[in-house]
Amino acid sequence: MGAVRVGELEWASASRPATRDGESGDACLVRSMESGVLIAVVDGLGHGAEAAVAAKRALVTVERSTQSLPPPLVLECHRALQATRGVVMGLAAVDVRAGSLTWVGIGDVHALLCRVSPRGSSRHDTLFTHNGVVGRSLPPLRPVTRSLMAGDTVIVATDGLRGGFRPELNGAEPLQRVADDLLQKYAVTSDDALVLVARYRGGAA
Repeated sequence: MGAVRVGELEWASASRPATRDGESGDACLVRSMESGVLIAVVDGLGHGAEAAVAAKRALVTVERSTQSLPPPLVLECHRALQATRGVVMGLAAVDVRAGSLTWVGIGDVHALLCRVSPRGSSRHDTLFTHNGVVGRSLPPLRPVTRSLMAGDTVIVATDGLRGGFRPELNGAEPLQRVADDLLQKYAVTSDDALVLVARYRGGAA
C-alpha cells in the first residue's frame, strides 16, 4: 500500500513474517488523538502465533486507551499483557500544537529521527530505548522529547531489521519506497520484521 496521512503525519510501513506462510508477531498502529497523532510499533517475543497474540493485545490496548502520553500507555499495556509472552515496543506521540515528539521505547526496537537541513542532506538522532519487556519486566520510564519541524521523519523498526541504518532523506521521497527499501536492505531471515516511516507535515515548533 502507499503512504497514509493521519492529521499532520504521513506514514507508511513494510513488514514480513519469519516464515513465508507464518503469522507475524510484529505489528504497528497509527491513530489520531486530541493533541495530534500516536505511533505504536510492537514486537511479540519470538515469532509465530503466540507472538502475534501478544502483539495484537498490545495494539488493541493502545487503540482503546484514553491515554495520550507514552509512559502511562506503556503501563496500561504492561498490565494487559501479563498473561502473554510479552512484547517490546516503541511509542511516539506527536503533539501538533507543541510541534514536538515524545518517545518511549522498551526492548530491542530501533528508532531514528531524521532531520532534513536546508541544503537537502539529513542528520540523524537515535532515540533512547530502555531494557525490558512489556508484560514481564518494566524499568522506570524516561520519555524522550524532541522538537519537530516540517519534513522531519521518524523511523521505527523491530529487531527483524539490523540496526545502524542511516537513510539519506531529502524530505520529498515517497515514504512507502523508503520503508520498502529499508526492509529489503536490512531485514534478517530468522525473525519477523517491520519498519514504519512517518513524516511530520506540520509547521515549525
